[in-house]
Amino acid sequence: MPETEDDLYMGYSDPGSGSGQFTLLPPGQHAVTIASINRVAGKFPNQKTGVIEEQFKITFEALTRKDEKGNPMVITLWTGLNYGHEKAKLTHLVDQIFGRPLTKSEAPRIRLKSLVGLKGYALVTPVVNADGSSAVKFGSWLAPENRPLPDVSAHLRAEESPMSRPAQTPTPKAVTEEGDIPDPFE
Repeated sequence: MPETEDDLYMGYSDPGSGSGQFTLLPPGQHAVTIASINRVAGKFPNQKTGVIEEQFKITFEALTRKDEKGNPMVITLWTGLNYGHEKAKLTHLVDQIFGRPLTKSEAPRIRLKSLVGLKGYALVTPVVNADGSSAVKFGSWLAPENRPLPDVSAHLRAEESPMSRPAQTPTPKAVTEEGDIPDPFE
């Protein structure tokens, strides 16, 4: 399937971070936008084959957190190219964005670049690396409170008609007290 600079497509597998130029978000829940999605050479070789494989590099920018230079703080998620496996990071993210698993016919037709600019909350979690150093990683995507989830059909290539989507309810906000944080999406 041909790709243009404007579109990236993921494969489907049947079920069965910072570079120093950005300031990473600290652990916690942060209002973010998907700033970029790129297909790049992976950071590490495959443990079985020793080959460095391509991955998606998904960068999230904070809407309300800036570094000392005034730049948005970021967190990056590196994923494989295929959707569908229950342990795949790409599967978890896409399912969280749309509020449901994609069908086998929808997954390869999703235009990933169309997700750039989407706003939500990123849960950033602390981790300890094998060498004992501390780091952070992208944990999960939370939809903004009282906002409809994105319509899958708006993010599909038009070659086939998309399957109908069941009714969705917004994902509840992780923090529930009234007035606890300002809504950065308004």
